[in-house]
Amino acid sequence: MSTMRGINPYYVLILLYAALVPLEQIYPILGLQNSIWKPYRVVGALVIVLIFLRGRIWFDRFDRRLFLLYLIGALISVFYALFLGGSLNQTIWFLTIIAIPAGVYVATKSWIWDRNQVDTIFMVWTVVNVASVVYSINNPGEYFRITGFFESPGLFSLSLSVSVLYLFTKAMGTGTSPMRFLAVLAYVGVALFLLGGMFASGTRASLLGVFGSIVLTIAALVVTKRRP
Repeated sequence: MSTMRGINPYYVLILLYAALVPLEQIYPILGLQNSIWKPYRVVGALVIVLIFLRGRIWFDRFDRRLFLLYLIGALISVFYALFLGGSLNQTIWFLTIIAIPAGVYVATKSWIWDRNQVDTIFMVWTVVNVASVVYSINNPGEYFRITGFFESPGLFSLSLSVSVLYLFTKAMGTGTSPMRFLAVLAYVGVALFLLGGMFASGTRASLLGVFGSIVLTIAALVVTKRRP
């Protein structure tokens, strides 16, 4: 994989994308004119262009199934727009917006192979999410539902859920030495703080998703340990 003076430029792009996704409404927050071209969308579109320019894509069986589900949903949406009174322009726009993070996901799998780099990507995402919750404490939305740097409380809660699950896996993978025990406390403490943000967003679907994922993970670990 080519590097620029020891720095992988593709990794830097993915890292920048992770930092910008939780900053969806950064334009209005800074007093600027809002735009459909959010910073993370611009970076994501650049990533997708580079995917085709490089021509090296890791697309496994799981990705093909995910793509098939996306394709089925896209066809249903287009059918609704064409024959059942929906807006075709709006449908195409929404499908494009969904395609950007999907493309970044494929690029991350294809370009980033170092576990520490993947860890850093999630850590950057989490740091920005923490800042988003802190910002919301002093800037609550309608009906005191906090939305962070997002317009939608649902998207805000979804973004936080990624960080909560990341912190949970970090805590699960930490050893039992005194210093590592302190690290576990830190992970759990930040996760609880973000869970509080999810609860304050007034969105319950992401909370149910997080708790369901945690229960399934613990169950899988128990089953694995019991196997001979």
